[in-house]
Amino acid sequence: MVVSFETTALRALCASLESAERELGAAEARVLLTTLSDIEALDTANEFLELAADDARVLSCNAIEVTMGREHRAILVPVGVRYRKQSDGSPDWSTVRYLKLTALAPHP
Repeated sequence: MVVSFETTALRALCASLESAERELGAAEARVLLTTLSDIEALDTANEFLELAADDARVLSCNAIEVTMGREHRAILVPVGVRYRKQSDGSPDWSTVRYLKLTALAPHP
């Protein structure tokens, strides 16, 4: 899969371990970069949801929320037009190959 970023700030944060460590701390930075690497190594969002079953869930807004360590969560949305939608309008996650990281936020 391909991961893009909502903002240049998110892209810069995820561009290097050092940047992520400064912002998030060492442990959470490692989790973030490992998770992004896992996503990029897989073919579809459904494969990621299966791999990260304990840490990822689909939200009602058709986004994926992923727990990033103890304090943060990432929100990813499908992008592009090449994925199928189910009859209710939700993504067929087995056809989603592009995700955009829209937010990295503290747990509510």
